[in-house]
Amino acid sequence: MSQSKNDLLTNRGVRRQVLLALGWYARDLHQGVASYAREARWSLNIEMERVSKPPEQWRGQGVICILGMDHNVDDLIMSWNVPTVSIGPVAGPSIPRVEPDNLQIGKMA
Repeated sequence: MSQSKNDLLTNRGVRRQVLLALGWYARDLHQGVASYAREARWSLNIEMERVSKPPEQWRGQGVICILGMDHNVDDLIMSWNVPTVSIGPVAGPSIPRVEPDNLQIGKMA
C-alpha cells in the first residue's frame, strides 16, 4: 500500500478509528497491528482483546478481525459496512484476507 500517512486520515484530519477484533490477546499479532497503527496514525481500539465482544455503540472507520470464530460477531462486523480485513483463515465474500506465508516461515525456521 503506497498511501501517504495523510491519506489515512479522514477528510476532517481526524485519526481513523480502527477496531482490532481478535477476541483474544495474541501478542505478536497485536504488536504488529499496533506498530502499523502508530505509523498510519490510527486510533486502535483493542477492547475486544479484553472482553471478547465488540464494544457497544462502536462507530469507527475500519476493522481488522479474524472471521469464523463467532458468527454473531461476524454478522455484526459485516453490518457496520466499513472497510474490513480478516487476518484468519475465513473471509466473507467482499472481505479481503491476509494470511501468513507458511512456506516462507518454514524456510526461515
